Amino acid sequence: MTVKKIVISNLSNYITWGTAIGGIRFFDENNKMITSGAQISNGYTSGESVNFAVTSTNTYVDSPGYHKVLWAFDTGRPQTGNYASYFYWLSSNDNQTLTLTFKHTLRIQKVSKMTFNPYPDHSFADRRLSTDFTVAFYDENKILIYQMTITPIIARNTVQTVWFEDFGYKKSVVFYDENYCYFNKVDKSMIPMSSKYPTTEELKINGMDDLQSITTPAVSELKPMSMEYTIQDRIFSKSLNLKKYSNIKKVATKS
Repeated sequence: MTVKKIVISNLSNYITWGTAIGGIRFFDENNKMITSGAQISNGYTSGESVNFAVTSTNTYVDSPGYHKVLWAFDTGRPQTGNYASYFYWLSSNDNQTLTLTFKHTLRIQKVSKMTFNPYPDHSFADRRLSTDFTVAFYDENKILIYQMTITPIIARNTVQTVWFEDFGYKKSVVFYDENYCYFNKVDKSMIPMSSKYPTTEELKINGMDDLQSITTPAVSELKPMSMEYTIQDRIFSKSLNLKKYSNIKKVATKS
């Protein structure tokens, strides 16, 4: 499993004027900061460095471009300061999304933690995050590996640290229950799959030695998500009608 893309969504500020976040850093499995490398280009809604490609759904346009999107991810910039420090992204809109894609120069197996500044300007009190936001990690096949909802602190110009303690322990496996849903281990939600329940004959099982992947042609457009549960769990073995495989002890190994 290789982490390819990070999506930071639902960035909003419903209390004051500007939605802002800065000093965004991610750390690998050895707790080493993943560096952006030198800047190649930097615009209001897209930017590129040696190791990163970044985008935003919206950015506040000013002169001389204090808040262009790459500034928020540039590991050569500070994590605190003010607008003249060129270290944070700003939007006048809510429900915004930032996306970071790791380029071919990097192969990240696990992200251990994230640091960021959710209230990033000591000169202006109206630029911040006021609500929970989500960080989601995807592999090179656009499969969701892990996601977490984060509550930003309200201290001005302070770096916040979030640890991803259970990141990436299991390979992606899809299970179906009697309500035609697959179970998302990350946020414990049940997500509708299809109006037609998949039969045993429709299930295509690859790698019967360890059941590492289960896909259904009828819903092939859906990507499997990381799971903690194994095939011997009663509800899943019953709904899959795979009792003859109940002796299988493991469906996913550590990545």
